[in-house]
Amino acid sequence: MNWTNALTHVIKSLPVIFLGAMEIAMVARAICSWFMPDGENGFYLFLVGVTEPLIAPVASLFETMGWGENSMIDMPFIFTMIAISVIQTLLSAFM
Repeated sequence: MNWTNALTHVIKSLPVIFLGAMEIAMVARAICSWFMPDGENGFYLFLVGVTEPLIAPVASLFETMGWGENSMIDMPFIFTMIAISVIQTLLSAFM
Protein backbone atom coordinates (compact mmCIF):
# COMPACT_ATOMS: atom_id res chain seq x y z
CA MET A 1 0.00 0.00 0.00
CA ASN A 2 1.54 3.28 -1.03
CA TRP A 3 1.17 6.50 0.89
CA THR A 4 -1.68 7.89 -1.28
CA ASN A 5 -3.81 4.80 -0.65
CA ALA A 6 -3.05 5.04 3.05
CA LEU A 7 -3.96 8.73 3.11
CA THR A 8 -7.18 8.05 1.21
CA HIS A 9 -8.11 5.32 3.69
CA VAL A 10 -7.45 7.63 6.65
CA ILE A 11 -9.54 10.42 5.11
CA LYS A 12 -12.41 8.02 4.41
CA SER A 13 -12.22 6.71 7.98
CA LEU A 14 -12.34 10.14 9.66
CA PRO A 15 -16.16 10.43 9.82
CA VAL A 16 -16.45 6.98 11.41
CA ILE A 17 -13.67 7.81 13.88
CA PHE A 18 -15.32 11.15 14.70
CA LEU A 19 -18.70 9.51 15.30
CA GLY A 20 -17.08 6.86 17.50
CA ALA A 21 -15.43 9.58 19.55
CA MET A 22 -18.77 11.37 19.89
CA GLU A 23 -20.41 8.16 21.13
CA ILE A 24 -17.71 7.79 23.76
CA ALA A 25 -18.08 11.45 24.77
CA MET A 26 -21.85 11.08 25.08
CA VAL A 27 -21.58 7.96 27.23
CA ALA A 28 -18.98 9.72 29.41
CA ARG A 29 -21.31 12.73 29.67
CA ALA A 30 -24.20 10.52 30.79
CA ILE A 31 -22.08 8.79 33.42
CA CYS A 32 -20.65 12.09 34.68
CA SER A 33 -24.15 13.58 34.95
CA TRP A 34 -25.09 10.82 37.40
CA PHE A 35 -22.11 11.48 39.68
CA MET A 36 -21.66 15.23 39.18
CA PRO A 37 -25.20 16.63 39.15
CA ASP A 38 -24.08 20.18 39.93
CA GLY A 39 -22.20 20.36 36.60
CA GLU A 40 -19.28 22.31 38.04
CA ASN A 41 -16.59 19.83 36.99
CA GLY A 42 -14.33 21.02 34.16
CA PHE A 43 -14.27 17.61 32.46
CA TYR A 44 -18.07 17.44 32.50
CA LEU A 45 -18.33 20.96 31.09
CA PHE A 46 -15.91 19.93 28.32
CA LEU A 47 -18.10 16.91 27.49
CA VAL A 48 -21.21 19.10 27.40
CA GLY A 49 -19.45 21.57 25.12
CA VAL A 50 -18.40 18.81 22.73
CA THR A 51 -21.69 16.90 22.62
CA GLU A 52 -24.27 19.66 22.93
CA PRO A 53 -23.97 20.79 19.27
CA LEU A 54 -25.26 17.34 18.28
CA ILE A 55 -27.98 17.10 20.92
CA ALA A 56 -29.34 20.67 20.80
CA PRO A 57 -31.01 20.46 17.35
CA VAL A 58 -32.68 17.19 18.30
CA ALA A 59 -33.81 18.66 21.63
CA SER A 60 -35.22 21.68 19.79
CA LEU A 61 -37.14 19.40 17.43
CA PHE A 62 -38.50 17.34 20.32
CA GLU A 63 -39.56 20.53 22.13
CA THR A 64 -41.25 21.94 19.04
CA MET A 65 -43.15 18.71 18.41
CA GLY A 66 -44.00 18.22 22.10
CA TRP A 67 -42.37 14.79 22.23
CA GLY A 68 -41.15 13.39 25.52
CA GLU A 69 -42.25 16.36 27.59
CA ASN A 70 -43.11 14.38 30.70
CA SER A 71 -40.49 11.70 30.28
CA MET A 72 -37.89 11.05 32.95
CA ILE A 73 -35.56 9.84 30.19
CA ASP A 74 -33.64 12.37 28.12
CA MET A 75 -35.21 11.37 24.81
CA PRO A 76 -33.19 13.75 22.59
CA PHE A 77 -30.00 12.30 24.08
CA ILE A 78 -31.14 8.72 23.40
CA PHE A 79 -32.32 9.60 19.88
CA THR A 80 -28.98 11.29 19.11
CA MET A 81 -27.06 8.24 20.36
CA ILE A 82 -29.14 5.96 18.14
CA ALA A 83 -28.75 8.27 15.13
CA ILE A 84 -24.97 8.42 15.57
CA SER A 85 -24.81 4.64 15.81
CA VAL A 86 -26.92 4.15 12.68
CA ILE A 87 -24.92 6.71 10.68
CA GLN A 88 -21.65 5.18 11.84
CA THR A 89 -22.83 1.70 10.83
CA LEU A 90 -23.98 2.91 7.41
CA LEU A 91 -20.72 4.73 6.77
CA SER A 92 -18.71 1.68 7.78
CA ALA A 93 -20.77 -0.55 5.49
CA PHE A 94 -20.22 1.66 2.44
CA MET A 95 -16.49 2.19 2.87
